[in-house]
Amino acid sequence: MEVIGARYVLPISSAPILDGAIAIDGPKIVAVGTQKELTEKYPDAPFRRFDSHALMPGLVNAYTCLDMSLFDPEEIPSRYIEWQIQAIEFRRFQSAIKRRTAIIEGLQRALSWGVTTLNDTSNYSGILNTVEETGLRLMVSPEITGAPQKEQQSHYNAAFDMIDEIEDLGIDRIRAGIAPYSPYALSRQMLKILSQQAHGSGLPISLRAAASFSEMEFFYESSGEIDEIFFPRLGWAEERPLAQRKTPIAFLDEIRFLDSQPTLVGCSHLADSDFAAIEQSKCKVVHMPASGRHFDLGLAPVKKLREQGTLVGFGTGAFGASAQQSLWDILRATLKLHSDVAGESIEPSELLKMATLEAAQAAGWGDQVGSLEADKAADFIVVEQSPTLPLEQIPLQLINETTPARISKVVVNGIGLK
Repeated sequence: MEVIGARYVLPISSAPILDGAIAIDGPKIVAVGTQKELTEKYPDAPFRRFDSHALMPGLVNAYTCLDMSLFDPEEIPSRYIEWQIQAIEFRRFQSAIKRRTAIIEGLQRALSWGVTTLNDTSNYSGILNTVEETGLRLMVSPEITGAPQKEQQSHYNAAFDMIDEIEDLGIDRIRAGIAPYSPYALSRQMLKILSQQAHGSGLPISLRAAASFSEMEFFYESSGEIDEIFFPRLGWAEERPLAQRKTPIAFLDEIRFLDSQPTLVGCSHLADSDFAAIEQSKCKVVHMPASGRHFDLGLAPVKKLREQGTLVGFGTGAFGASAQQSLWDILRATLKLHSDVAGESIEPSELLKMATLEAAQAAGWGDQVGSLEADKAADFIVVEQSPTLPLEQIPLQLINETTPARISKVVVNGIGLK
């Protein structure tokens, strides 16, 4: 048993606490309250206080590609579809040694930024030993990338072999999910099979959807950049589906994919009917503003989604080594981007909730992490702050000022990693 106090404690699921504390017993939080309350309740427990700090849950990266951490092309293309092609080809031909090196680099970066939980779309089973070594918490969701239909079954088999391997580990910090690439890069039948498998087993499932106008254009007309560039460049010229005359979300709803309550990554381009489908199916959404800004994909309707009750977390995706991938940078960019558009601003406290609790729920870890609550895992970070600020200013201060140098402590399952 140990009591850890800080000038500011942000449980996320409840109001911030001035001179707050958490009591932890091994890997679990047992109580949250003021320092006075917890030191009186547990008088024999060691007490450690961080006077000029904020204590909060670790950040959660709800969708990332760790094996892309060292992907550094000479020039990032201006078109989103070109970037997707480069990323797929890079992953296809990456050696096991380079993939492991990239994953280690990505995990080390995450730790330095105060990220304690990630959902990674890795197809490399060597990641499991690496995560064991770092101590971070991970949802490993093997990605089933689009391919000629005759190869999709082998990709499916390899993904579920890896899922079996994850489950056989029996490590509570490592869970399995599944990540079909996108609704246009896999056959209708494969998407239906994956959805049914996930729905029946409770396996978390995520896929990129409605991320760009090109995707909307393709589903309505079976034309545009996806038809003219994406399929031919990847050698899938004979795999083009017919025009659906509907949005990507409507297509997924029609084939019952949304029954599995998937996490939808992107959702920058939604029709009015798509919001209702997402809400009714209890889908979660991952917002990736880094790629959205670079490729001018438009302002994601984050505020409207959250107002209807949809959980929205943050992810870094596969943006490679040449771009900042700190979730703190993403929070700063999102704060500014939405503040610049009338009616779209998001409160700093809500952004922190999106980067912790909502991201944890989107990444399949909401039962364990994302907030400081009794019976949840002891996953938290301690960030240096001025001790004289009003409590209500702390969320904005954290977003504006947090750097790796200001993160004094990172704890996962009660074990200090930094």
